[in-house]
Amino acid sequence: MMMMIAANIPWIKLNNKHFRSFLLKYCVGHDIPEESLLRKTFLDKVFENQVVQIRQELLEGFFWVSMNVTIDFLGRKIVHLLVTNLKPNKPSSCYLIASKVTSEIANGTTIFNFFDETLRWLWLNKAEQNFKNIIMFTSDAVSYMLNAGRKIKAKCPQTLHVTCIVHGIHRIAEEVRNQFKDVDNFVDNVKKIFLKAPSRVKTFKEMFPDLPLPPKPIITRWGTWIKAVCYFQHHYNEVRTVLELFDPRSSAAIRNCRELMDKPELIADLNFVANNFGMIPEIIQMLESSKVSVQFALEKLNELKTKIDAVPRDVGIRLQEKMAAVLQKILI
Repeated sequence: MMMMIAANIPWIKLNNKHFRSFLLKYCVGHDIPEESLLRKTFLDKVFENQVVQIRQELLEGFFWVSMNVTIDFLGRKIVHLLVTNLKPNKPSSCYLIASKVTSEIANGTTIFNFFDETLRWLWLNKAEQNFKNIIMFTSDAVSYMLNAGRKIKAKCPQTLHVTCIVHGIHRIAEEVRNQFKDVDNFVDNVKKIFLKAPSRVKTFKEMFPDLPLPPKPIITRWGTWIKAVCYFQHHYNEVRTVLELFDPRSSAAIRNCRELMDKPELIADLNFVANNFGMIPEIIQMLESSKVSVQFALEKLNELKTKIDAVPRDVGIRLQEKMAAVLQKILI
Protein backbone atom coordinates (compact mmCIF):
# COMPACT_ATOMS: atom_id res chain seq x y z
CA MET A 1 0.00 0.00 0.00
CA MET A 2 2.97 2.29 0.60
CA MET A 3 3.87 1.72 -3.05
CA MET A 4 0.53 3.20 -4.12
CA ILE A 5 1.05 6.26 -1.92
CA ALA A 6 4.61 6.79 -3.18
CA ALA A 7 3.46 6.40 -6.81
CA ASN A 8 0.46 8.70 -6.24
CA ILE A 9 -2.01 5.93 -7.15
CA PRO A 10 -5.37 6.60 -5.44
CA TRP A 11 -6.59 3.76 -3.25
CA ILE A 12 -9.94 3.93 -5.01
CA LYS A 13 -8.21 2.04 -7.84
CA LEU A 14 -8.37 -1.05 -5.62
CA ASN A 15 -12.07 -1.20 -6.50
CA ASN A 16 -11.18 -1.72 -10.18
CA LYS A 17 -11.73 -5.41 -10.88
CA HIS A 18 -8.83 -5.69 -13.34
CA PHE A 19 -6.36 -4.00 -10.99
CA ARG A 20 -7.62 -6.13 -8.12
CA SER A 21 -7.25 -9.37 -10.09
CA PHE A 22 -3.68 -8.35 -11.00
CA LEU A 23 -2.80 -7.87 -7.31
CA LEU A 24 -4.45 -11.16 -6.32
CA LYS A 25 -2.47 -12.97 -9.02
CA TYR A 26 0.97 -11.63 -8.06
CA CYS A 27 0.55 -11.02 -4.31
CA VAL A 28 0.03 -14.67 -3.48
CA GLY A 29 -0.86 -15.36 0.13
CA HIS A 30 -1.95 -11.79 0.88
CA ASP A 31 -5.44 -10.41 1.19
CA ILE A 32 -6.22 -7.25 -0.77
CA PRO A 33 -8.09 -4.88 1.57
CA GLU A 34 -10.90 -2.61 0.52
CA GLU A 35 -10.17 1.07 -0.07
CA SER A 36 -12.45 2.15 2.80
CA LEU A 37 -10.63 -0.13 5.27
CA LEU A 38 -7.24 1.28 4.28
CA ARG A 39 -8.47 4.84 4.59
CA LYS A 40 -9.91 4.25 8.05
CA THR A 41 -7.11 2.18 9.59
CA PHE A 42 -3.89 2.64 7.61
CA LEU A 43 -3.71 6.22 6.37
CA ASP A 44 -3.32 7.86 9.78
CA LYS A 45 -0.41 5.55 10.63
CA VAL A 46 1.33 6.37 7.37
CA PHE A 47 0.84 10.08 8.02
CA GLU A 48 2.19 9.84 11.58
CA ASN A 49 5.27 7.89 10.46
CA GLN A 50 5.97 10.44 7.73
CA VAL A 51 5.65 13.31 10.19
CA VAL A 52 8.16 11.61 12.51
CA GLN A 53 10.65 11.27 9.63
CA ILE A 54 10.20 14.92 8.64
CA ARG A 55 10.63 16.06 12.26
CA GLN A 56 13.89 14.13 12.52
CA GLU A 57 15.14 15.74 9.30
CA LEU A 58 14.10 19.25 10.37
CA LEU A 59 14.90 19.10 14.07
CA GLU A 60 18.16 21.05 14.07
CA GLY A 61 20.17 23.42 11.90
CA PHE A 62 19.24 26.54 9.97
CA PHE A 63 15.95 26.69 8.15
CA TRP A 64 14.36 28.16 5.04
CA VAL A 65 10.59 28.64 5.00
CA SER A 66 8.49 29.37 1.92
CA MET A 67 4.81 30.28 1.72
CA ASN A 68 2.39 31.01 -1.09
CA VAL A 69 -1.34 31.21 -1.77
CA THR A 70 -2.94 29.43 -4.71
CA ILE A 71 -6.51 29.04 -5.95
CA ASP A 72 -7.76 25.53 -6.76
CA PHE A 73 -10.26 24.54 -9.48
CA LEU A 74 -13.15 25.15 -7.06
CA GLY A 75 -12.01 28.73 -6.49
CA ARG A 76 -10.85 28.09 -2.92
CA LYS A 77 -7.78 29.88 -1.57
CA ILE A 78 -5.11 27.45 -0.34
CA VAL A 79 -2.16 28.55 1.81
CA HIS A 80 0.95 26.34 1.57
CA LEU A 81 4.01 26.22 3.85
CA LEU A 82 7.28 24.51 2.92
CA VAL A 83 10.38 24.03 5.08
CA THR A 84 13.88 22.82 4.36
CA ASN A 85 17.03 22.43 6.41
CA LEU A 86 19.70 24.55 4.73
CA LYS A 87 22.99 22.80 3.95
CA PRO A 88 26.15 24.70 2.99
CA ASN A 89 27.36 22.65 0.02
CA LYS A 90 24.37 20.90 -1.54
CA PRO A 91 20.62 21.24 -2.05
CA SER A 92 18.50 19.78 0.73
CA SER A 93 15.09 18.15 0.69
CA CYS A 94 12.12 20.49 0.83
CA TYR A 95 8.95 19.37 2.61
CA LEU A 96 5.41 20.60 2.14
CA ILE A 97 4.43 20.74 5.80
CA ALA A 98 0.86 22.02 5.54
CA SER A 99 -1.79 23.25 3.14
CA LYS A 100 -4.87 24.99 4.49
CA VAL A 101 -8.09 26.13 2.88
CA THR A 102 -8.84 29.63 4.07
CA SER A 103 -12.23 31.28 3.78
CA GLU A 104 -10.76 34.59 4.88
CA ILE A 105 -9.33 37.23 2.60
CA ALA A 106 -5.58 36.65 2.48
CA ASN A 107 -3.78 39.24 4.60
CA GLY A 108 -0.58 39.52 6.57
CA THR A 109 -2.19 38.42 9.84
CA THR A 110 -3.75 35.21 8.50
CA ILE A 111 -0.50 34.27 6.73
CA PHE A 112 1.57 34.93 9.88
CA ASN A 113 -0.84 32.97 12.12
CA PHE A 114 -0.64 29.99 9.76
CA PHE A 115 3.18 30.25 9.79
CA ASP A 116 3.29 30.36 13.60
CA GLU A 117 0.76 27.58 14.24
CA THR A 118 2.22 25.19 11.66
CA LEU A 119 5.83 25.48 12.84
CA ARG A 120 4.82 25.12 16.49
CA TRP A 121 3.02 21.90 15.54
CA LEU A 122 6.07 20.69 13.58
CA TRP A 123 8.76 21.46 16.14
CA LEU A 124 6.79 20.86 19.36
CA ASN A 125 8.96 21.69 22.39
CA LYS A 126 11.85 22.94 20.21
CA ALA A 127 9.72 25.56 18.46
CA GLU A 128 11.09 28.65 20.22
CA GLN A 129 14.68 27.53 19.69
CA ASN A 130 14.13 26.74 16.01
CA PHE A 131 12.33 30.02 15.34
CA LYS A 132 15.71 31.64 16.05
CA ASN A 133 17.27 29.44 13.34
CA ILE A 134 14.97 30.50 10.48
CA ILE A 135 17.36 32.52 8.35
CA MET A 136 15.28 32.88 5.19
CA PHE A 137 11.60 33.35 4.39
CA THR A 138 10.56 33.38 0.73
CA SER A 139 7.29 34.38 -0.88
CA ASP A 140 6.00 36.34 -3.83
CA ALA A 141 5.90 40.13 -3.66
CA VAL A 142 2.17 40.72 -3.16
CA SER A 143 1.27 43.20 -0.42
CA TYR A 144 -0.12 40.69 2.10
CA MET A 145 3.04 38.54 1.84
CA LEU A 146 5.20 41.62 2.40
CA ASN A 147 3.07 42.41 5.46
CA ALA A 148 3.40 38.82 6.71
CA GLY A 149 7.16 39.05 6.15
CA ARG A 150 7.35 42.11 8.41
CA LYS A 151 5.48 40.22 11.16
CA ILE A 152 7.78 37.20 10.76
CA LYS A 153 10.89 39.44 10.95
CA ALA A 154 9.50 40.98 14.14
CA LYS A 155 9.30 37.47 15.65
CA CYS A 156 12.52 36.22 14.02
CA PRO A 157 14.81 39.29 13.62
CA GLN A 158 17.59 37.24 12.01
CA THR A 159 15.35 36.19 9.10
CA LEU A 160 15.85 37.57 5.59
CA HIS A 161 12.67 37.96 3.56
CA VAL A 162 13.44 37.10 -0.07
CA THR A 163 10.68 37.47 -2.65
CA CYS A 164 10.53 35.13 -5.64
CA ILE A 165 13.24 36.06 -8.15
CA VAL A 166 11.47 34.26 -11.01
CA HIS A 167 8.25 36.13 -10.28
CA GLY A 168 10.20 39.38 -10.42
CA ILE A 169 11.70 38.45 -13.79
CA HIS A 170 8.22 37.61 -15.06
CA ARG A 171 7.08 41.11 -14.07
CA ILE A 172 9.91 42.51 -16.21
CA ALA A 173 8.76 40.31 -19.10
CA GLU A 174 5.23 41.66 -18.63
CA GLU A 175 6.58 45.20 -18.85
CA VAL A 176 8.29 44.28 -22.13
CA ARG A 177 4.94 43.04 -23.45
CA ASN A 178 3.23 46.26 -22.36
CA GLN A 179 5.80 48.37 -24.21
CA PHE A 180 5.31 46.64 -27.58
CA LYS A 181 1.58 46.76 -28.34
CA ASP A 182 1.88 45.91 -32.04
CA VAL A 183 3.99 42.84 -31.30
CA ASP A 184 1.55 41.78 -28.58
CA ASN A 185 -1.42 42.20 -30.93
CA PHE A 186 0.36 40.23 -33.67
CA VAL A 187 1.17 37.33 -31.31
CA ASP A 188 -2.39 37.32 -29.98
CA ASN A 189 -4.04 37.42 -33.41
CA VAL A 190 -1.85 34.66 -34.88
CA LYS A 191 -2.83 32.51 -31.91
CA LYS A 192 -6.52 33.15 -32.69
CA ILE A 193 -6.04 32.34 -36.39
CA PHE A 194 -4.81 28.79 -35.74
CA LEU A 195 -6.89 28.09 -32.63
CA LYS A 196 -9.52 25.41 -33.40
CA ALA A 197 -8.94 25.91 -37.13
CA PRO A 198 -7.83 22.53 -38.56
CA SER A 199 -8.00 23.69 -42.18
CA ARG A 200 -5.58 26.55 -41.48
CA VAL A 201 -3.30 24.25 -39.50
CA LYS A 202 -3.35 21.83 -42.43
CA THR A 203 -2.39 24.64 -44.84
CA PHE A 204 0.52 25.64 -42.60
CA LYS A 205 1.82 22.06 -42.34
CA GLU A 206 1.52 21.53 -46.09
CA MET A 207 3.50 24.71 -46.80
CA PHE A 208 6.17 24.12 -44.13
CA PRO A 209 6.06 20.51 -42.92
CA ASP A 210 9.27 20.79 -40.88
CA LEU A 211 8.31 24.02 -39.11
CA PRO A 212 6.47 23.86 -35.77
CA LEU A 213 3.12 25.60 -35.61
CA PRO A 214 3.14 29.13 -34.18
CA PRO A 215 3.22 28.94 -30.36
CA LYS A 216 0.17 29.69 -28.24
CA PRO A 217 1.54 31.71 -25.34
CA ILE A 218 -0.36 31.87 -22.07
CA ILE A 219 0.29 35.05 -20.13
CA THR A 220 0.28 33.33 -16.73
CA ARG A 221 2.91 30.81 -17.91
CA TRP A 222 6.11 32.71 -17.34
CA GLY A 223 8.27 33.43 -20.35
CA THR A 224 5.93 31.97 -22.99
CA TRP A 225 5.14 35.35 -24.61
CA ILE A 226 8.81 36.17 -25.22
CA LYS A 227 9.36 32.62 -26.53
CA ALA A 228 6.57 33.27 -29.04
CA VAL A 229 8.19 36.55 -30.11
CA CYS A 230 11.49 34.74 -30.70
CA TYR A 231 9.66 32.19 -32.87
CA PHE A 232 8.09 34.93 -35.00
CA GLN A 233 11.41 36.74 -35.32
CA HIS A 234 13.08 33.56 -36.63
CA HIS A 235 10.21 32.48 -38.90
CA TYR A 236 8.51 35.76 -39.83
CA ASN A 237 8.72 35.22 -43.59
CA GLU A 238 7.25 31.72 -43.41
CA VAL A 239 4.39 32.81 -41.14
CA ARG A 240 3.65 35.81 -43.36
CA THR A 241 3.56 33.60 -46.46
CA VAL A 242 0.92 31.37 -44.87
CA LEU A 243 -1.17 34.24 -43.48
CA GLU A 244 -1.33 35.89 -46.88
CA LEU A 245 -3.08 32.77 -48.24
CA PHE A 246 -6.03 33.22 -45.89
CA ASP A 247 -9.09 35.29 -46.83
CA PRO A 248 -9.14 38.42 -44.62
CA ARG A 249 -12.95 38.47 -44.88
CA SER A 250 -13.18 35.17 -42.99
CA SER A 251 -11.69 36.39 -39.73
CA ALA A 252 -11.05 39.65 -37.88
CA ALA A 253 -7.77 38.14 -36.61
CA ILE A 254 -6.55 37.66 -40.19
CA ARG A 255 -7.43 41.26 -41.05
CA ASN A 256 -5.62 42.50 -37.95
CA CYS A 257 -2.51 40.51 -38.85
CA ARG A 258 -2.55 41.85 -42.41
CA GLU A 259 -2.68 45.42 -41.08
CA LEU A 260 0.11 44.78 -38.61
CA MET A 261 2.33 43.11 -41.23
CA ASP A 262 1.98 46.22 -43.40
CA LYS A 263 3.73 48.23 -40.69
CA PRO A 264 7.51 48.25 -41.27
CA GLU A 265 8.14 48.75 -37.55
CA LEU A 266 6.64 45.31 -36.73
CA ILE A 267 9.75 43.45 -37.96
CA ALA A 268 11.99 45.98 -36.20
CA ASP A 269 10.12 45.49 -32.91
CA LEU A 270 10.23 41.69 -33.22
CA ASN A 271 14.00 41.90 -33.70
CA PHE A 272 14.37 44.35 -30.82
CA VAL A 273 12.45 42.19 -28.33
CA ALA A 274 14.12 38.93 -29.40
CA ASN A 275 17.66 40.37 -29.38
CA ASN A 276 17.36 42.25 -26.09
CA PHE A 277 15.06 40.02 -24.05
CA GLY A 278 15.23 36.58 -25.67
CA MET A 279 17.30 35.23 -22.77
CA ILE A 280 14.50 35.80 -20.21
CA PRO A 281 12.68 32.45 -20.80
CA GLU A 282 15.97 30.57 -20.47
CA ILE A 283 16.79 32.35 -17.21
CA ILE A 284 13.29 31.62 -15.86
CA GLN A 285 13.62 27.93 -16.75
CA MET A 286 17.00 27.64 -15.05
CA LEU A 287 15.84 29.40 -11.88
CA GLU A 288 12.69 27.28 -11.58
CA SER A 289 14.86 24.24 -10.79
CA SER A 290 14.79 23.23 -7.12
CA LYS A 291 18.55 22.55 -7.25
CA VAL A 292 19.58 26.13 -8.00
CA SER A 293 21.65 27.86 -5.31
CA VAL A 294 20.92 31.39 -4.13
CA GLN A 295 24.32 32.49 -5.44
CA PHE A 296 23.55 31.15 -8.93
CA ALA A 297 20.14 32.83 -8.93
CA LEU A 298 21.64 36.19 -7.98
CA GLU A 299 24.32 35.82 -10.69
CA LYS A 300 21.64 35.26 -13.33
CA LEU A 301 19.67 38.22 -12.01
CA ASN A 302 22.79 40.38 -12.30
CA GLU A 303 23.31 39.19 -15.89
CA LEU A 304 19.76 40.24 -16.70
CA LYS A 305 20.28 43.63 -15.06
CA THR A 306 23.44 44.20 -17.13
CA LYS A 307 21.53 43.33 -20.30
CA ILE A 308 18.63 45.64 -19.45
CA ASP A 309 20.99 48.49 -18.54
CA ALA A 310 22.28 48.30 -22.13
CA VAL A 311 18.80 48.50 -23.72
CA PRO A 312 18.52 51.77 -25.71
CA ARG A 313 15.60 54.17 -26.29
CA ASP A 314 12.82 55.17 -23.93
CA VAL A 315 11.81 51.55 -23.45
CA GLY A 316 15.21 50.91 -21.91
CA ILE A 317 14.63 53.65 -19.33
CA ARG A 318 11.21 52.24 -18.39
CA LEU A 319 12.59 48.71 -18.07
CA GLN A 320 15.51 49.91 -15.97
CA GLU A 321 13.02 51.55 -13.62
CA LYS A 322 11.04 48.30 -13.48
CA MET A 323 14.24 46.34 -12.81
CA ALA A 324 15.11 48.67 -9.94
CA ALA A 325 11.64 48.18 -8.43
CA VAL A 326 11.99 44.39 -8.71
CA LEU A 327 15.44 44.40 -7.09
CA GLN A 328 14.16 46.58 -4.27
CA LYS A 329 11.54 43.96 -3.40
CA ILE A 330 13.69 40.84 -3.73
CA LEU A 331 15.65 41.19 -0.49
CA ILE A 332 13.75 42.83 2.34
